[in-house]
Amino acid sequence: MKTTALLAVALMGLVGCKSCGDEPGTNNGSNNTSNNTSNNTSNNTTVPLECTPAYEYTDWEVATDRRLIKACSPYIADDGVQVSAGATLTIDPGVEFQIGPREWIRVGAGNIKANGTADDPILFTTTAGSPDPGSWLGIRLDAEVEAGNEISHAIIEYGGASEFGGKGCLFIEAGVGVGRVSLTDTTFRSCAQAGLAAPAPVFGELARLTFEDMPGFGMSLGADTVGQVTDRFTFTNVTANQISTDNVTTAATWIAQDVPYRVLNSLEVNGESDPMLTLDAGLTLQFNSGEWLRVGSLEDGGLAVNGTPASPVVMESAAGTQAAGDWLGIRFNDNVLAQSNITNLVMRHAGGDTFGTKGCVTLAATPAARVSIDDSSFDQCLQAGVAALDQGFTFGSFTGNTFQNSDIGVHLAPNAISSIAVQAYDNVPANRLEGKDLTVSGTWVGQPVPWRVNDSIEVRGESSPVLTLGAGGTYQFQGSDWLRVGSGTGGGGLIAQGTAADPIVFQSSAGTTAAGDWLGLRFADDTLTGTVLEFVTVEHGGLDAFGQDGAVHIDGATVGRISIRNSTFGDCGQSCIAVSNAGFQFGAVTSNTFRDSPVGFSVPPNAINAISDGQTYTNVPANQLTGGALTATGTWVKQSVPWNVSNSWDVGDDAAAPVLTIEAGNAFRFISGDWLRVGSLGTGTLIVNGTAADPVRFTSRQQAPAAGDWLGIRLQDVSNGTLLDYAVIEHAGESAFGQRGAVHLVNTASAVTISNCTFNANLQADIWIDSASTPTLTNNGGAVIVNE
Repeated sequence: MKTTALLAVALMGLVGCKSCGDEPGTNNGSNNTSNNTSNNTSNNTTVPLECTPAYEYTDWEVATDRRLIKACSPYIADDGVQVSAGATLTIDPGVEFQIGPREWIRVGAGNIKANGTADDPILFTTTAGSPDPGSWLGIRLDAEVEAGNEISHAIIEYGGASEFGGKGCLFIEAGVGVGRVSLTDTTFRSCAQAGLAAPAPVFGELARLTFEDMPGFGMSLGADTVGQVTDRFTFTNVTANQISTDNVTTAATWIAQDVPYRVLNSLEVNGESDPMLTLDAGLTLQFNSGEWLRVGSLEDGGLAVNGTPASPVVMESAAGTQAAGDWLGIRFNDNVLAQSNITNLVMRHAGGDTFGTKGCVTLAATPAARVSIDDSSFDQCLQAGVAALDQGFTFGSFTGNTFQNSDIGVHLAPNAISSIAVQAYDNVPANRLEGKDLTVSGTWVGQPVPWRVNDSIEVRGESSPVLTLGAGGTYQFQGSDWLRVGSGTGGGGLIAQGTAADPIVFQSSAGTTAAGDWLGLRFADDTLTGTVLEFVTVEHGGLDAFGQDGAVHIDGATVGRISIRNSTFGDCGQSCIAVSNAGFQFGAVTSNTFRDSPVGFSVPPNAINAISDGQTYTNVPANQLTGGALTATGTWVKQSVPWNVSNSWDVGDDAAAPVLTIEAGNAFRFISGDWLRVGSLGTGTLIVNGTAADPVRFTSRQQAPAAGDWLGIRLQDVSNGTLLDYAVIEHAGESAFGQRGAVHLVNTASAVTISNCTFNANLQADIWIDSASTPTLTNNGGAVIVNE
């Protein structure tokens, strides 16, 4: 190829129609644009001067306006053609222009007007006798071309050789101003690389194009140029188009073509004009390895995917053999525009693990409710189908989506889950929940696959958020993670209400599960009133760490704020339900099931008041009474397992004057140094209402019990009505802290009645009475009584 000055070479034998022959003619003017036909041949055929061998140009540089006419066709340029500054090359209908190998028609700061007709198109082709794609370079419009370039009703074939920066049969360089080129009704045939290559948006009109037999691409367009394609072109034996540059800087709509667009480099949608990129129904984009579509990264930008059920937008890998993670996917950043949405998108093979990508769609954006994703399908995604991990992010809507053939469906932070509906899953084992604070009240509907939690979840914040869990949800935790409610400014609440057929499940995420795999549920002292667990299953919780004492652990003296009903607790480490503060009282505890755990309840006295008799225990040997003062009146109904007393408990408070009623069938097992004491810490009353068939039992916790294993019952300054009726007191009377018998009365006057009780294997006296006590003793069957 010659330099620019020599790019246009002499047209050797500039011949018009073949019937013109070799008649002589004389005309020495160069770059003549006239259609002079004054020379006549010997057979009286009129021949334009431009068609005679004697009329020769010194080169093929079009330095002033030139017109090519059909009568002189075909034009043959073995060397390149250069249209220079200020010049216009006009080509009439019907002209055939043949260009030599590795040569081109190049338009600099001039223009080209090649307007054929439907019946008489212009043909740009090669001089090669047996042409192949890339036999010549093609038509090239440089960045500085003037306005007014026109190509219509033309055929451009066999061009597109890659030398000297060529990109296709028609290559329009970046830098050409918008509206400087009109391209209509043109056919590109057998082009190497591409038929049309235009990295920048140059077109005033672009319509009715045809692409045939392309070994490369039909079109290779810049991202901003694709929006100038406003109608559907015709493709025959063409595999794909290409998007060659990466920035969408102006609002645009990309319409579907009959072949996909292959994305060469990552697409970026952002700019000073706040561009919104709209993808119309039926459009297919194929991405190369490691590339993505990123929206709103450095400046504002938006994305609207407007597929339909019958004609979705498709985004997929461009690889010959496609696999999950072939490309990065869609990423929304902080500057994403409101009203961005994805509807009826089919997306597959994305989610490559790099540059912070977390799935086929990654929402790395903090603004709430700016993006909606509906009625879309995510298939073969590496990591997740859709991931949104920022704490403040929520969807505008998230409905009707399907996740297929991926390790994770959605990977979301807690606030984002509140904005999604039930989705469909096929060959997807789980969703993933990013452990963070839930700071805004929301409802998590049950999904048909579990949520795997990768860090602790905290429900708390200045707005006092309440997390509501819908029936059927499953949440799987690992190691030292928990769901904690409250424990922050404003507190928090939990409403977990499943159904008998569709409970809410909290469990271990381990492949092989065991008791104590994870911490469990924890309720802080600022848990909100109305917190409830109903038809909930909690399994494998109770890891002994961070002060956690059971699968459910309740801190603080919150009275009546938490209720637990119709729930199941299994494979618990330590205990199933633990309460740490002596002042705590449940709202209600009814009809729960405990299984395969060392302890059901581990609670102080006040917490027992609300525990109903409808609890079920399977392979659970005992509950645990952790000691402390009973300060609220209550009735302890029968449990089918005993209470292991781990510390002394008292009944008494001068302000509340509590009355504790223990119903028939309860059993309490004590260890050394512990007792049941009534009245010592304040006014209190104890009523033990056993029956002959089902007495209340106070006994030793030792495997081989003996007299004096524990202190016993101490009644001191008790209120009137204190009663022990049909009780069994055994292995008590340990001699410590002034205790003188299994039951020790101090200053009780006549307030105490002991009747129908059985005393067995006690140390010291069965009943020891001081001089200020005159109890009523009835039918106590040979009890050793000492009055002093």
